[in-house]
Amino acid sequence: MRQAMSNFGYRLSDPFVSMAMQKYDLKRQGHIKFDDFIRLNFVLQTYTAAFRKADTDQDGWVQLSYEQFLTLVMEVQ
Repeated sequence: MRQAMSNFGYRLSDPFVSMAMQKYDLKRQGHIKFDDFIRLNFVLQTYTAAFRKADTDQDGWVQLSYEQFLTLVMEVQ
């Protein structure tokens, strides 16, 4: 999964990949179905686009108030 996500351009930590596996491995079989992998990538793409709007200098960091964070999350859902 980590390699597949890397091939899609995501550089994510092992703990994050493990968390994503737990969330999208709906039957708890140690792997996810292709459809769930596509759904995960759609979610990542949507959140990445929202993050990039807030990351005005494109350095991978943003500083948000709690309300700005909530607004960012609400806009992508």
